Amino acid sequence: MLLTKLRHVFANGDATKYLMPDEGLTEFMQHCSKRIGEAYFRTPGTTVTSFVNLLSVLEQNQGAAWRDVLDGVQVVPDQGPDTNEIVDIAVAAAGGAFRL
Repeated sequence: MLLTKLRHVFANGDATKYLMPDEGLTEFMQHCSKRIGEAYFRTPGTTVTSFVNLLSVLEQNQGAAWRDVLDGVQVVPDQGPDTNEIVDIAVAAAGGAFRL
């Protein structure tokens, strides 16, 4: 859903200006999953950044086919702390006053 919204915003709300079809969104998600595995689901920032970069390349290269560009998209796992570590830090900072 997030990628469809990003695509829509990138096209200034004009569906006729979408740079890739719905099928491309699905293939992009599969591409990310193949590149970084389950980390793809834990680090949406990586996915969003890679998708916006893909849309930017497509916008700058109007004649390029999205499938051709997709193969060159780099998806690197987020090197930040694990989500569980962030939750543990937040709980500790609150003196253990809440649980997620």
